[in-house]
Amino acid sequence: PDLYLNELQEQLAQQHIVVASTSTIWDALGELGLTRKKLSKAAAEHNYEQCSRFKFLIGSESPEHLVFIDESHIDVQTSYQLNGWA
Repeated sequence: PDLYLNELQEQLAQQHIVVASTSTIWDALGELGLTRKKLSKAAAEHNYEQCSRFKFLIGSESPEHLVFIDESHIDVQTSYQLNGWA
C-alpha cells in the first residue's frame, strides 16, 4: 500500500504512540533501503464484484436507454504529492 509521510506519521502516533517528524520518517525510510516511486491512485471505491454484476445486468439494455453521469473530481492531495516510498 502507498502512504504519504503525513499518513505514516499519523499511523505511528495512533497505533504505536510514536511521535516523529516527517523529516525523521523520511530519513528512516532511506536508511531502511526503501526507494521513492511515482504514485498512481486507483479508484478508491472500485468494487470488482459489483462492477461485474452491473456489466451483466446492463448488457441486455438498449444503448438508447442509457444515461451516463461523470462523478470524477480532482484529488488535490494527489496532485501535489506524486512520489512515495517502496
